[in-house]
Amino acid sequence: MAFEAFGVLTPAQADGLACVVCDADFLRVAVAHVPVGRSDTGSQVFACKGACALRVAEEVERLVRELRAAASEDGGAG
Repeated sequence: MAFEAFGVLTPAQADGLACVVCDADFLRVAVAHVPVGRSDTGSQVFACKGACALRVAEEVERLVRELRAAASEDGGAG
């Protein structure tokens, strides 16, 4: 599944070379980062460890709550 929580990714973000939240360039800035998903091209994408990764986690949790609510509304029918 492609990473979509923050909209359209820049080419560097989609290639895993920049943070999907703050756009920090991992080739220029020595910052710890963690994998958070995959882009449309299949490349692994990353967020800076700490506040950026937390923001991704919070957004994913929000999306999960919405999906669960939607599934409950239609009786869980597929």
